[in-house]
Amino acid sequence: VMRLKSGLTVDPENARHIALTLGRLSFVRASLDNLAGAMEPNARRAAALEAAERGFFGNAIPQAIAAVRAAGSREAPSVAEFTRSYVHDLASAQDLRIMTADLSEAKLDAMRRGASQKVFVSASLTVAVCLVMLLLGLLFRRLLFRPLTEAKGQMLAIARGDLSEPEAATNAGSEIGDMLAGLDAIRGEQRWRRELEQRQVEMARQLKRLSETDMLTGLLNRRAIQEIALRQIGEADWLGERIGLVLFDIDHFKWINDTLGHEAGDEVLRAIAREIPALLRPQDAFARFGGEEFLILLPGAS
Repeated sequence: VMRLKSGLTVDPENARHIALTLGRLSFVRASLDNLAGAMEPNARRAAALEAAERGFFGNAIPQAIAAVRAAGSREAPSVAEFTRSYVHDLASAQDLRIMTADLSEAKLDAMRRGASQKVFVSASLTVAVCLVMLLLGLLFRRLLFRPLTEAKGQMLAIARGDLSEPEAATNAGSEIGDMLAGLDAIRGEQRWRRELEQRQVEMARQLKRLSETDMLTGLLNRRAIQEIALRQIGEADWLGERIGLVLFDIDHFKWINDTLGHEAGDEVLRAIAREIPALLRPQDAFARFGGEEFLILLPGAS
């Protein structure tokens, strides 16, 4: 129907698929002959087979082949004409299918009734065995498998770094209980080690920050700015870029300390540390170089 409706001719790929389909139908036809020979003689079945042979295999399939080959030509039938003729001949195959299913179902019912008693006995024995196995499984699961599974889960969690406290363990034998207690001890030791490592990392971070920070102004100190300068000068040399440097001090700073006191001098230093960063770029480095001297590194500046 799709071929007739589109008006397209058959290409080699379609012809190959049609040939494969015809081969499968020939196999089905041979299977029907074998099925008829294996069953007891039956007039209804013989009539249905003969009708399918005549209607479906004799008329419907040749009509379909002829319609496909004539598609796109003047001899091609219309979709309605082909459908009326094809569906009428297809009914014989449908009747054969229904008849075969009815006969097969009747035969299966007879076999089922004959085997009912044996199935009942087998089912009773199977249920009894299953109950015994179920009881044994529940017993082993409660006393052995579940505690072992919990221990395995705790081991994997510790290996992944999860040191959270697990749920309370189920009842288990003394050996598995000792194993779970050992895992608790390992978990506690790992938590202590992790906490100690975190403290060491934080302490190292604080020490590094203190070693690089001027305590009065909070700016980088002389040591830190020298390390940054060496790195930035090396990068500027490598990239062929310039780097600017500003070095300045506070005029009459000694007079401020002598006249207003060292607290006033400290406040002046802190004011410089507060005001200058707002004038700088994010990549610039600002440090107290010593006393009232300050230094600014300006990467990329002439």
